[in-house]
Amino acid sequence: MSTVGQFRDEVTSTHQRFLDAVEPLGDAALENEPACGTWPVREVAGHLAAWNLLILAWARALLDGTQADLQPIRDFDGFNAESAVRTSHMSWAAVKAELDATIASAEQFISGLTDDQLALPANCPWGRPSTLHGLLRGIDEHEEEHLHELLVWLEGRTTPA
Repeated sequence: MSTVGQFRDEVTSTHQRFLDAVEPLGDAALENEPACGTWPVREVAGHLAAWNLLILAWARALLDGTQADLQPIRDFDGFNAESAVRTSHMSWAAVKAELDATIASAEQFISGLTDDQLALPANCPWGRPSTLHGLLRGIDEHEEEHLHELLVWLEGRTTPA
């Protein structure tokens, strides 16, 4: 399997592990219980979806030659808070569908790449240079980071699902 295929499969696998971890929880827990800091799972998912969309926009801009026109995020706390608050009124099902759609879009985008394209130099919205692979890896690594936090929360959780 090519690097592209392995990478796409990693993104898919991480997302499935995220979904499997929270699947036993009811909507009330997913929508209201603080799981990562003050954010319930719903807001974590909304935060991930917002970053995924941003990363994909930067990746597409790299390939169409317009990435130099983009400005990196300057206020990470503000962006993160806005991404969580944006989904605070939505149901878990709606936010999950949004996150699933960003992952499907990432899988489709990655599948259309070549290994040579993954090696292209890229800027990242978090202000560091990388490669297209490194930029897109932000999708997988970010979900993995929050999955770890959720697993710690779930392990210490005393409330039944």
